[in-house]
Amino acid sequence: MALTAKDVLRLIELLRQNDWLRDELRRVLLPHNFEGWMKGVDERLMRIESTLGELRGLAKELDYWRKAGRFLSRLLRNVREVGQEILERLEKAEAEGSISPEESDELLQADLLLMGEVRKGKFAGQSLLLVCELSATVAREDVEKAIKRAQIARRAGLWTVPLVSGSRWSSQALKRWAVSEAVLCGQNGVLQPSPTEDWDAIEELLARWRPEGKREKKAQGKPKT
Repeated sequence: MALTAKDVLRLIELLRQNDWLRDELRRVLLPHNFEGWMKGVDERLMRIESTLGELRGLAKELDYWRKAGRFLSRLLRNVREVGQEILERLEKAEAEGSISPEESDELLQADLLLMGEVRKGKFAGQSLLLVCELSATVAREDVEKAIKRAQIARRAGLWTVPLVSGSRWSSQALKRWAVSEAVLCGQNGVLQPSPTEDWDAIEELLARWRPEGKREKKAQGKPKT
């Protein structure tokens, strides 16, 4: 005999009123140790989500590296991933006591370390290191890591700018804060401040990260006789 809507409503009411009946129905319908089984499902789903997050991050890094020359072409010439030269520079800074070995390792954990020469303006032709943190969705910790690592590189004597980029930012307030901290912000290949639309803001950002003791060269006149 088929159950009617009235029968279902009566059953629901009985279950609400009778703990024993509820437990017995759960025992019959659900597998043994159902709560433990669900906990295992939750843990597996969390591991899957973590793995997917890592894969998305890796894909973002690979995509950014592949397109870096185009994304950064208005800012830098000859964009390239750094190699042995930065390792030698960090070793020298360690030997001089400017940074610790732990700080050197911290810098090398950046998602990408890119080098290029400033394209134009008063800093034209000067070498610049970009410490890049990349994420599908940019969070505050991405910005903080980029700033921390850029500060380490700066103490090592490298003219360094932090760059944080992603497909989206967790909030516009976060992006505004990052810009105020002189972080070069990217979203889908578009930089803020924009090298195309606001070069003055770019030069102000570059100047804020210029290492101590590194000064612009001034024209020298002929010595007086």
